[in-house]
Amino acid sequence: MIFKNLRFTLRNFRNQKLFTIVNLTGLTIGIIAASFIIIYISYELSFDRFNKNEDRIFRVYETYTREGMNESWVQTPTPLAPFLQNKFPKIANTVRIARIAKGLISSGENNIFEDRIIIADPSIFNVFTFPLIIGDSNQVLVQPNSVVLTESAAKKYFGNSDPVGKTLRYNHAIDLTVTGIMNDIPKNTHLQFNMVISMSTAKTFFGDDFLKNRMNTVAFTYLLTNSNIDYEKFNKSISQSTKEYDKGNDFGDNRLFHIQSLKSIHLHSNMGGEFAPNSDIKTIYILSTIAILILIIACINYINLSLSVNNLRLTELGLRRILGARRRQLIFLYISDSSVLVGISVILSAIIISGQETWFSNFVGVTLTSDFLVNSLFPHLALLFLIITAITGLFSGWISSNISPINTFKKPLAKARKNINVQGLLVLFQFGISITLITSTLFVYRQMRYIQNLNLGFSKDQLMIIPLNDNSIQTKLLSFKQELSTNPNILSASATSDLPGQMIWVTSINYDGQNEQSPSTMTYLEIDKDFIKTYGILMKEGYMPGDTSCPYSGTQYLLNESAVKKLGWNNPIGKKLSCYNGKEGFVTGIISDFNFKSLHERIEPLFLYIRDHNPKYLTIKLNSIGVSGSVAFIKKLWNKIIPGIPFEYFFYDNFYDQLYKKETSFGRTIFMFSAIAILIACMGIFGLAAFYSEKRTKEIGIRKVNGALITEIVNMLNREFVKWVFIAFIIAVPITWYAMHKWLQTFAYKTELRWWVFGLAGILSLAIAILTVSWQSLRASTRNPIEALRYE
Repeated sequence: MIFKNLRFTLRNFRNQKLFTIVNLTGLTIGIIAASFIIIYISYELSFDRFNKNEDRIFRVYETYTREGMNESWVQTPTPLAPFLQNKFPKIANTVRIARIAKGLISSGENNIFEDRIIIADPSIFNVFTFPLIIGDSNQVLVQPNSVVLTESAAKKYFGNSDPVGKTLRYNHAIDLTVTGIMNDIPKNTHLQFNMVISMSTAKTFFGDDFLKNRMNTVAFTYLLTNSNIDYEKFNKSISQSTKEYDKGNDFGDNRLFHIQSLKSIHLHSNMGGEFAPNSDIKTIYILSTIAILILIIACINYINLSLSVNNLRLTELGLRRILGARRRQLIFLYISDSSVLVGISVILSAIIISGQETWFSNFVGVTLTSDFLVNSLFPHLALLFLIITAITGLFSGWISSNISPINTFKKPLAKARKNINVQGLLVLFQFGISITLITSTLFVYRQMRYIQNLNLGFSKDQLMIIPLNDNSIQTKLLSFKQELSTNPNILSASATSDLPGQMIWVTSINYDGQNEQSPSTMTYLEIDKDFIKTYGILMKEGYMPGDTSCPYSGTQYLLNESAVKKLGWNNPIGKKLSCYNGKEGFVTGIISDFNFKSLHERIEPLFLYIRDHNPKYLTIKLNSIGVSGSVAFIKKLWNKIIPGIPFEYFFYDNFYDQLYKKETSFGRTIFMFSAIAILIACMGIFGLAAFYSEKRTKEIGIRKVNGALITEIVNMLNREFVKWVFIAFIIAVPITWYAMHKWLQTFAYKTELRWWVFGLAGILSLAIAILTVSWQSLRASTRNPIEALRYE
């Protein structure tokens, strides 16, 4: 029976070449697109799940209120870990991890800047699953100045020689002894590092009180709990312990500690001080929806074309019913047809996808290995085969087997509209999806363009950034800047503690008129006297930094407009101000507001102050003419004044683009998969139009004999599809408006939901439908009427 059905299936495919080609192509493209999305989602969901104790590991974070806003911060005080472990028997182990600033690592003649360095407790190897290749996990991080390297880092610094016992030097100042080698860190973890230094070395990097200071918030605290804890109760207990920890310290009444599971960090955490930028679960939901829609469109194509083909095989179905075939046997016949076509599509998809991990990794901005691609691909392809076969086979078979055996012997023209309601609804759904995806893509594109072209309040063009990662640079920075000024194509240079766009650090402040209701903390930036000129920030009033005519002594402070408004000053120039890191001074200038944080956030109060101690970046403003020559000049000057230190630089506009890499990648991904969905929908409509016009061949011939024009016939055949587009547009607009409104709410600065974008999406969908259908309609209307009258 199975082989007989297979023979009928292959015969039908041969007789209905258009049906076979359109469905095979649509299903293959749909399965490829859905498979790539599934692979990406599987990768995102796999983060940190390689840890054996994944269900028992939690990260501590804190919440607090600042200036009336609820905020969260993932870095905690270093004494918190031992406090929690002593208080709660449910905690089996803890580990503290802190990032070390990017520094110059020297090994013999090799001098390489390294920015993936952490300092951690020895328990890191007991809490997390980071296997050691060489060394005892209980001993490698016990002694001060011990360092464990990943396998790749060991080869980078020592080649193929045994690195254990050898020395690395950090910033020409701190010697570190290699005590172990570990496997490379998996890509699917939020903790990425190349070397880990023992926590007993903390005093060397952070000062004597680092491990005892109950106010610092620079360490990531992870807990390994005993099995079978009640998360909600345990989280509540951790929060209740906050006051006990803060006892005797003025942290305020609104700070609370909380825990979050290790598995939730990558997709559900976007707090201040994250170890690295995380993804967003909303992206997973959106891409999952698109994958489902792509598969639904491909299935609709199959079902619609299957229902159309039924008109050509009704006699066969009727004879089967009369000869005793049961309904389930007919359904099984359609499942057999579907399984063959879907099976071929799955095989073609597997062949095409294999070996494309590099391309897809670059496209979506993640690192996928061949092993991960293969391991996640084939199980999902098998699942897709079963799902698509079941949907297309059962649906087509159920509708077809529901036809009365008597009706199957009637002329096709008499029953041409039997299934038009079902097909109409399916095509309506296709157009609705297409309009929604086109509109969403247009709004995502507009938002990305809006961000790129937004006036940030400063100039980001021709800004060359040199990271100042070595302490030895500081003593030569002044002479380096003086030499830069000799080049006419170098307009200015400024040393700062941070870069606009990523500033997160706040400090406590004291000022004239301070009271309990006024904010006591504010975001800050340490600058030199050339900052305003280099970044092109507008001075609203007061004195430029470093202006010798300024009558106010002490540290010069500059406030942005938002800060002045928050402090409630009408005449801010000359007001006293001091901060935790700086000396007391005076407000000497007011600058216009500029975007110093992500565009997901509104501009906050900010103060700048001149402080030449230990800047992190040197920003050089270049003339737009001769940029490459200026870069070569700067590199030559660097090697002359600061020899032995590698020359590294980047341009601010590239740095700015990286800040919104996630959004850009999201927009690009949405565009590609939306285009694929629309393409598959067009293919289905094309095939349906072909069968629709084929059914009316005789009618078209009669109309032409009676004098109907080609345009009239084309319009007649297009009318049904145009109606579906209009109905789909009315349904899709409110759905799309709501979805885009929710997405745009994640941005503080966003484009507007303009009505003409919806109209443009509708026009594009209508144009796609008309062009797709008109090709077949024109072909049918230009056939010889004599041939049409002979049809059937």
